[in-house]
Amino acid sequence: MSVATVQVPEVGNAVEAAIWFVAGQPGGARRILLEHHRRDDGQCAGCLTVPVSWPCVVGVIATRALSLDSGR
Repeated sequence: MSVATVQVPEVGNAVEAAIWFVAGQPGGARRILLEHHRRDDGQCAGCLTVPVSWPCVVGVIATRALSLDSGR
């Protein structure tokens, strides 16, 4: 098994690292946003264990990753 390395410019925290990780996955951000989107009541559709207001952290990560991916 091989391990891939990800080049991340100046990762400041775990959320920033997650954004870069998701951006590196082909179609990853879009797949995440299919689950984590805003419901009519303002909650996240993907965060089912505990109701979370949209945008949830996962949604923010995917949205930021999507903008990085489209900027390439």
